[in-house]
Amino acid sequence: MYGNSVKEDLRVIKTKRALVIAFGELMREKPLEKLTVNDLCDRAGVRRATFYKHFKDKNDFMVYLIKVDRQTFLEKKWQGNSGFDKNYFIAYVSNLIENLAGNSLFVENIIASTAKHILIESIISQNYETTLEIFKRAEKSGVVLAASCENLTAMLIGGVAVVIYNWCHAGMVQPKDELIAEISAIIDRILC
Repeated sequence: MYGNSVKEDLRVIKTKRALVIAFGELMREKPLEKLTVNDLCDRAGVRRATFYKHFKDKNDFMVYLIKVDRQTFLEKKWQGNSGFDKNYFIAYVSNLIENLAGNSLFVENIIASTAKHILIESIISQNYETTLEIFKRAEKSGVVLAASCENLTAMLIGGVAVVIYNWCHAGMVQPKDELIAEISAIIDRILC
């Protein structure tokens, strides 16, 4: 989960896990733009040189966090196959909304941050790449899609991102189960 596809040394895995935990704690305490690599390293008990051995900067680390979140979802929550399945998208969106709802302080911190665009752009970019790959594999296997892989991916990822962002920005007042049901119905129609 905290490693990459190449087998990582146990020390590297522990270092990355400590950084992930420290980031989550710090994001509940201070705005993203005020969180420094020094803060992160101090909280995690990791030397700055070690941090920079694995990540270019704080933004690179945030991209890593998004990859970890998706990998965790795939390994722990999504037990389906790797083929085209609209239920995967519904399950992923449900998982994302559940995580956001369970971390409202973290979300408020991100929404209030002037650096929120970095995280949002990273989330959209990571999800775009993964979703595009899924649609391309589906198309190669004979699945007929409603639009080109690129346009379908852009519509799905962009639309879901804006709906979730608006929900977070409005203070998550709409019940999460209602939001999940609405997005699920839209995904169900788009990917029929």
